[in-house]
Amino acid sequence: MTDILDKEITGAPVTVDIGDRVCPLAYPMHNVILYKQKTGDSLFDSSAWPKIDLQSDPERWLACLWAGLHIQWPDKSWNSPFSLDELGGLVDFGNAAPLSVAMVKALTAFMPKAKDAPPNVAAPMATSQAAPEVNGHNSVPISPSSTLGPEIASAAAGTNF
Repeated sequence: MTDILDKEITGAPVTVDIGDRVCPLAYPMHNVILYKQKTGDSLFDSSAWPKIDLQSDPERWLACLWAGLHIQWPDKSWNSPFSLDELGGLVDFGNAAPLSVAMVKALTAFMPKAKDAPPNVAAPMATSQAAPEVNGHNSVPISPSSTLGPEIASAAAGTNF
């Protein structure tokens, strides 16, 4: 795929600052499979998203970040710029909030979109408040205590999705 087509389909690239590097963060199929291999949960199952919580399960949160950092190199191999152990040493509560926000943006950009409702049928959220948008996509909170707006960056905990 071309860069222009990638951007049109998934939105602007999401990047994260880790250590002294700026790294792309994305969840194409390969990265979703890596996460499932590490945790046993599928990122395609939104009911599994509340488990990705830095406070209650830092290993799962770190596995999600690590999986999202994998990119395909010119030789067709998939690698992360950091091992899981290296990443664990570079992430702390000081940089976890911006990483969490980036993970939500990247996840919502790559997850399958719901099919349109048939005409004359109300969408499931039509009677309640609609989900907030992130990068033009409806988003689903990852943990019950989170929101997906600008307020996540200023939240006191700031480490949950």
